[in-house]
Amino acid sequence: MESSVLDIPKMTRLLTALGEPARLEIIDQLAKQEQMNVGDLASKFSLSRPTISHHLKILKEAGVVQAEKSGQETYYRVNRDMLILGLQDIADTLKRCWTHTEP
Repeated sequence: MESSVLDIPKMTRLLTALGEPARLEIIDQLAKQEQMNVGDLASKFSLSRPTISHHLKILKEAGVVQAEKSGQETYYRVNRDMLILGLQDIADTLKRCWTHTEP
């Protein structure tokens, strides 16, 4: 399905979120574990809890992860549908660009 309106800011947020290796590793861990809190993630990486929180904030703002509060903890999980749709939108946009520039 082609969209006639490009959401450039949304695509930029997604690409920015995915452009950091630590965030890709966080996505990978979340995909393997279903959901995790900051402490769970920090135990898997040599990153501080504040750094993990910062990366999760960027991923959440891009729609890549969802957060659910349970008591005092916040659990994060990959928003697979949004991630797939966002990447598909980017691929479709690139295809349209290339189609219009081919001789």
